[in-house]
Amino acid sequence: MRADDGARIAVLDALLEAGRPGRVIAMADSLLAAGAVQPRNVWRLQQRLGAALVAAGRPVDAVPVLERALQTAPDDAALHLNLARALRARGHGGRAVAEFGAAVRLAPDRADWRLEYAEALRALGIRRDALQQVRQARRQCGDCPAALRGEINHHLAFGDAVAAIEPLAALQAVQPRPEVRQLLARSLGAAGQHAAVQALLDTVPAAALSVEEAMALARADRGLGTADRAAALASGARPLPAGDLPPEFWALTAEACQAAGDPDAALTAIDRALAAAPDRALFHHNRAAILVALGREQEARRALETAHRLDPGLEDDSR
Repeated sequence: MRADDGARIAVLDALLEAGRPGRVIAMADSLLAAGAVQPRNVWRLQQRLGAALVAAGRPVDAVPVLERALQTAPDDAALHLNLARALRARGHGGRAVAEFGAAVRLAPDRADWRLEYAEALRALGIRRDALQQVRQARRQCGDCPAALRGEINHHLAFGDAVAAIEPLAALQAVQPRPEVRQLLARSLGAAGQHAAVQALLDTVPAAALSVEEAMALARADRGLGTADRAAALASGARPLPAGDLPPEFWALTAEACQAAGDPDAALTAIDRALAAAPDRALFHHNRAAILVALGREQEARRALETAHRLDPGLEDDSR
C-alpha cells in the first residue's frame, strides 16, 4: 500500500470511529472519483464508503458499493458484515443472513458479529440457529452483558419467559439494573417460582420497587398461600412502594390474605381497592366473599347486590 493511501484510509477509519459517516462519504467519493488511490486499494476505500453509507442510513447506495468491493476482496469479513447490515436494512433478510454467516465464518472470534447474525436469524424465525449463535457469543466473551442481553431478547421475542430466567439472573449479577430486575421478577412469576420472586425483591427497599414489582410480590404471596407481606402492606406496617399503586394491587393483596386465612387483612386491602375503583363489580364480589368468611352475612349480601348491579352476569360464588 502506498504511504499516502495508508494515511487516507487511516483518516477514513478515524472518522468512522468518531461517528462522522458524512465526512467519510464525501472524502471517499472524492478520492474514488479523482482516481487518487492505487487500483489495488480501491476496494479498501469502497469498504469504508460502504460502511459509512450504512451508518448514514443509506443502505440502497451501500449495497452496490460493497458488492463491487467484494468482487476484489471476497474474503474480507468486514465487507460481508456491512453488506449484511445494508441488506437487512433494505428488508432482504435471507441474503442478509447469508452475508452475516460469511462474516462470522471469516472472523469466528467476533462475538459482537455473532449477536448481529443471531438477530437476523431470529427475525426470520430461525430460532435454533439464532440461539446457537447467541450461546457461542456468550462462551466467547465470558458472559458479557451484550451476549446475555442477546439471549434474553431471544427468549422474550419467542415468548419464553422461563428460558430467559438464567441469562436474566446472570445479567443482574454482573450488571444490576432495575429494568433487568423487573424482567427477572416477571419471568420468575411466569415460571411459578414465587419464593424466588420474594427472595429477589425482598432485597430491594420498598421505595425502590416499581408498581410492577409490587404486583409481583402480591402474586407471589397469593401463589405461596402466605400473607405476611400482604397483611403488613395492607395494615401499613410495611413501607409501600413509591408511586401510585393501582387498585389491582390491593385486590391481589386481598386475595393473598384471604387465601392465607387472614380475612381481616383481606378486608382492609379490598376496601383500599374499592376506594380507588368503586365501580369495579369484581372487587365488590370479592369483598362479599371476605365478609362471609368474617361471619358478616348481612354486609356480604349488600356487597353482592352491588356487584350484581354493576355486572349482572357476575356469578355468585361468594358462599
